[in-house]
Amino acid sequence: MPTKRHLAAVLSLAVLTAATVLPAAPTIPPLVDPPTKHLVPGRFVWGDLFTTDPAASIQFYAGLFGWTPRTIESEGTAYTLLSQGTVPVCGIVKGPATPDNAPAARWIGYISVKDIDKAAKAAVAKKGRIVIAPRQVPDRGLHAILADNEGALFGLMTSSSGDPADHLAEPNQWMWISLFAREPRNVLPLYRAVAGWQEHDDYRTANPDDYVLSAGGYARAGMSKIQADSKAPPSWVGFVRVTNVKEATQRAVDLGGRAIADARTITSGNELSIISDPLGATFGLAAFLEESEAK
Repeated sequence: MPTKRHLAAVLSLAVLTAATVLPAAPTIPPLVDPPTKHLVPGRFVWGDLFTTDPAASIQFYAGLFGWTPRTIESEGTAYTLLSQGTVPVCGIVKGPATPDNAPAARWIGYISVKDIDKAAKAAVAKKGRIVIAPRQVPDRGLHAILADNEGALFGLMTSSSGDPADHLAEPNQWMWISLFAREPRNVLPLYRAVAGWQEHDDYRTANPDDYVLSAGGYARAGMSKIQADSKAPPSWVGFVRVTNVKEATQRAVDLGGRAIADARTITSGNELSIISDPLGATFGLAAFLEESEAK
């Protein structure tokens, strides 16, 4: 597991990046082109990686998933868009140095909301915290970054062009996202208020505090309890679909990453692993088991 010193560096990076980089970010493409103006509230629609070393992060994710980078520069700042084929999947932003100059990176996922100001106020009312207040990003819409009442960071977005339509993720696209919380029942009210989610017991596990969160008739995210002896902080973890988890995990390790949780099968027929990239950002790999066995 990451050391306490490294975790502190990653947390500092996320807060400092939100405060200093986002306001000067260059214009980035709309979320949907051509625009539809159709929003899908409660869905995670985008992810940004905040990193002290964009070049190293780009090299890792391009090597692991075959994502193609395109860097957009403006007034001394840069934003790298990573795409799977023609489909944009995430962005990479350079953050300022951490207090001790340790390398660090962290993923932030954005939930679609119709009224971002109302959602941010709802989070504060449930003892969450606004890290960066809602602000307009040219051609993209309104963004905000918040922390829930356990400190897990997440983003909000109201896309000016609309949200991507619901679809089954292709390999090397984001497939799922889960919150690992100290006390899931204590954070559920915040996410109900912010994202409009309804929780359901997660039948895939035997843990009483594991949930599936839904909105609009679709499962949108998961929530699991952090083990009592774990030093990991509460955090959101996004999962990328791959065709073989064991092979992708080994490829991540060969590229300088580290397996935090080895590949395992869950009762729904999926296989999962959790990875720390070379700078410490955590993400997951997931595959439908029949795909993995067919390899």
